[in-house]
Amino acid sequence: MRKLTWLLLLSLLLTVSGCALLNGEPRSMPPQNGDRPPAAANNLRETVFYLPNADWQSLVPVRMGIPWETGIAKATLGLLVEGNVPQKMLDLGLGPLLPAGTTVLGLTIRQGVALVDLSKEFLNYNPAQEQVVIYGLVYTLTEFPSILQVELLVEGKKPDLPGGMQLSERLSRKDGLNLEFSTEVRP
Repeated sequence: MRKLTWLLLLSLLLTVSGCALLNGEPRSMPPQNGDRPPAAANNLRETVFYLPNADWQSLVPVRMGIPWETGIAKATLGLLVEGNVPQKMLDLGLGPLLPAGTTVLGLTIRQGVALVDLSKEFLNYNPAQEQVVIYGLVYTLTEFPSILQVELLVEGKKPDLPGGMQLSERLSRKDGLNLEFSTEVRP
């Protein structure tokens, strides 16, 4: 009787587990808590863009699937240029990060560093918006697992930025995002 109880219990356990123990295949769980399956199934690469809000006071991360292509980081930067930003993002009240006419002349990635060479049109941004522009680029590029730091060039040279920001070091996420410094005490 005892053997029969154990045998019934074992068969019930195998039935409930979907026989995963017998064939060695792991059971896949459906996405939970709003997780989405990867967009790669549709030949899209799920990418996070960092775009300025309407008043240019902060950067907003937006996740969107874009067509997969060789040089996907370069293609991503192209979508940040005024006139190229997808309508879905504009409808959210976000604006282009890069001035019209900006082109990516080159982008190479070596040992975690992206060397980005932009056309001179890149320097046509409002100097008061410089940190938003620079860190929007850095955060968008460092969404790619192979990129940890960014080095910017304009027409092949270290640029003198309109707002005076110095590019003596490679840029990374270490400085944070949407930082606000104030001497006021807020409740």
